[in-house]
Amino acid sequence: MFLSVCAAGETFAAKGLVIKLDVTDFAQDLINKNIRVRAGMGEKSARHHVTVGYIDENLPDGQMKSLGEEITTQLEKIFSISNPNNHITFDVKEAAQPFGNGIALIPVNEVDLKTVNNEVNNIVKSFNHQLNNATQPHNYIPHMSFSLN
Repeated sequence: MFLSVCAAGETFAAKGLVIKLDVTDFAQDLINKNIRVRAGMGEKSARHHVTVGYIDENLPDGQMKSLGEEITTQLEKIFSISNPNNHITFDVKEAAQPFGNGIALIPVNEVDLKTVNNEVNNIVKSFNHQLNNATQPHNYIPHMSFSLN
């Protein structure tokens, strides 16, 4: 099974900035209708993504939004939605419950996603910020997670 990750984006957390890759509509449908049902979680129309970094800083909303947009622009230059050669394939190795309240899909090939994570780290540094310790390239394997609810 594969999930094609094809777009960059950001989400504002309560305190910080989540940097993510959005999952294609096909893969969204596959997760929502098949994987969740097989896991006994029921069908749900949620949007899923792969988190590739997190900036744990408490910036004013305007600065956070601006930073998120700048990072997104840089990521989209690298991983253009219109260029299928820049899509990332996420082959699922296993499902795990690392946090207790959700399921994480762990990739077979960590190299592509770790490369993205490293690229995100470089972009974030270029804006004089840093990823939090948990999502630094030497610590983190990007994965897809979703809530059990």
